[in-house]
Amino acid sequence: MNTQIDALQKALARERKARKLAENLLETRSRELFHSKRELEESYAATVEVFSNLFGARSGRSPESLRRLGRETRSFAAHIGLPAETQRHLYLAAMLCDLGKLAIADELLLKPLMELSDDEKQQFVLHPLLAHESLIALPPLEIASEIVLQHCEHFDGGGYPLGLNWNETSLESQVLCLSKDFDGLTRGKIVHGELTSLEDIKFIEGHRGDRYDYNLADRFIEFMTTHREQLQDLKEQRLAPGSLVAGMILTRDLKNDEGVLILPAGRRLSDAMIRKLASISKRRQRDVMLYVESGAN
Repeated sequence: MNTQIDALQKALARERKARKLAENLLETRSRELFHSKRELEESYAATVEVFSNLFGARSGRSPESLRRLGRETRSFAAHIGLPAETQRHLYLAAMLCDLGKLAIADELLLKPLMELSDDEKQQFVLHPLLAHESLIALPPLEIASEIVLQHCEHFDGGGYPLGLNWNETSLESQVLCLSKDFDGLTRGKIVHGELTSLEDIKFIEGHRGDRYDYNLADRFIEFMTTHREQLQDLKEQRLAPGSLVAGMILTRDLKNDEGVLILPAGRRLSDAMIRKLASISKRRQRDVMLYVESGAN
């Protein structure tokens, strides 16, 4: 009897050990897959950033301006509680929102929207549709392409290209609409002349109920007010690769000596990227210095 009990206990102990090993293996594999997926997503986003700079420049944007739009759109999405995956799709949509303008005549891109003639406006308002059609063959950008298609629609149905009201559009497209309009106001692309920080807020306030939903517009105004205060209070530190820690966030674009972008501001550093930066420093025989948020990790 004792022999049978001992054998049973040993068998149970082996089973527990095997189960524990399997659980540890599964946890390790899941962690590896998570980090691999994150690195793949960051690489994909970096590729989108490179190509978006090409068509962004044609519509009068600097690379820094386009990436700032992407960061602020993603930050607003986080502010209203949208999940991280949705924030990523919104960032990509913001980077791709000007893609359709590659097919628009140059002279239409030089005027503020409200100064276009009726004939000119009919051509210009096709750009979200053209961008969407250019992206539908790329499955990883399917959600971003739908956001781009709808991001110029207005609350009362007076937007373009389909004349939808906001009940027929996604929350993500409404977020990008507000963020991009605000950016356009500061760049003189909606009304004549670049608006001040108070004037652009007044424009958003004044168009609640026609261009924008009241509640979402109020949330955006709250966000931009807070966001500007945070930017003013932002503290940064300048570090070499050997002092970097995964999770730190760049506060300025990192460019090489020739002015080519290596990493954009807002990028969260990974262990793999830090190793690459250390390799660049070693090859150049001097440290590549980065500006990161103080205490960010």
